[in-house]
Amino acid sequence: MKTVVYAAIIVLCLAAGIYIFYQDAAHKELDRQELKKKLASYFYCEACGNEFFAEGGVASTRCPECGKETSVIRLRKRCENCEHEFVAYEHDIKTNQQRYPGGEWHMSVDIDVPCPECGSRKLISVPE
Repeated sequence: MKTVVYAAIIVLCLAAGIYIFYQDAAHKELDRQELKKKLASYFYCEACGNEFFAEGGVASTRCPECGKETSVIRLRKRCENCEHEFVAYEHDIKTNQQRYPGGEWHMSVDIDVPCPECGSRKLISVPE
């Protein structure tokens, strides 16, 4: 009788372990997908004007349209108040400098910009 009880306990422990393992693996895959979305970036090619989107982080600044390595990251924001979407600032990953669109390059810029439409500072990053 004791052998049957021990065997049942072992089987239940194995089943619980397998269940926990697969649940953890499923959560890790979701975390990886969320990370890819968070690392997604809009790019703007300064050579040809092409704007494109890349998921999964910055691998290259090469433009898929013209093939030149002149693209900068565009950090886009959306206003929670009026839903206006705009480019808050640009970042050059080669020089690690930032600028407001069309402005001068600086080592850093104030990234707490208001919405150009309504002035609200309740902004969310795009994509989100």
